[in-house]
Amino acid sequence: MRKSIYPVIFIMGITFISILMLAILNEITKNRIDEYREIEEKKQILYIFNLSNENDSNQKIEDKFSKYIKIETKDNISKYTALNNDEIIGYGFKIEGKGLWGLIEGYIALSKDYNKIIGLTFIKHSETPGLGGRIDETWFKDQFRELEIGDNISLIFRPREGGNIDSISGATQTSDKVRLLIVNEIEKIRDKWRD
Repeated sequence: MRKSIYPVIFIMGITFISILMLAILNEITKNRIDEYREIEEKKQILYIFNLSNENDSNQKIEDKFSKYIKIETKDNISKYTALNNDEIIGYGFKIEGKGLWGLIEGYIALSKDYNKIIGLTFIKHSETPGLGGRIDETWFKDQFRELEIGDNISLIFRPREGGNIDSISGATQTSDKVRLLIVNEIEKIRDKWRD
């Protein structure tokens, strides 16, 4: 009996010490992680308006964000207005919807008449790496830059007639989910924010 108690006590001690160390490490790094998330969010918002590049330092991101972006909140939904010399460039919004394997989250920027996508980025998804996960690759996101969508939101994958977007080869379902996500979110945005 004594021989079997020592290993159990040893394992419990090691477990307790490991949990304690992880809790302390979590507490020590919590503020830094929150700061990183905030900077990353600002960077993505600047990206959708084409106001940043990958080499921008954290300070440059902060400076650009405070210079160009104004935030307005309505019913717990934030609208990011991009301004250049008090001239409105467009409006940015967080978007989310169902992907093939889970929730897709991102940001979209629309022109001030809500008829053109200025930019699009994805910040979180569960799509298959190398297939649907390619939605966060630059080539895919860049084809939405300055894309005229009109009042009836025409997002059509090539080679269909009138196609204006290339889908991801081997990830047709993810591509279609992204298209539906964008269309649905733009409709919601227009209903809520368009005058």
